[in-house]
Amino acid sequence: MNFQMTESKAPVDESKLSEIEVAFQFHFPQQYREFLLRWNGGKIDPRNFTFGDEDYEGSRIDRFLAIYSGR
Repeated sequence: MNFQMTESKAPVDESKLSEIEVAFQFHFPQQYREFLLRWNGGKIDPRNFTFGDEDYEGSRIDRFLAIYSGR
């Protein structure tokens, strides 16, 4: 599936992810870590998605969360 990511935040690096993991005593799942390093949040197009083998027409993603300072 081809998609486009828009409105991502500034890139985040491994040291920032590690700092957050230590501060909050948890580990990001590897796939989410890779996502943050590549896009760092944002909106995805197309927003509709399928879940498993079934197509849920009402399923949409508004945006993915990012790591950044500020509002």
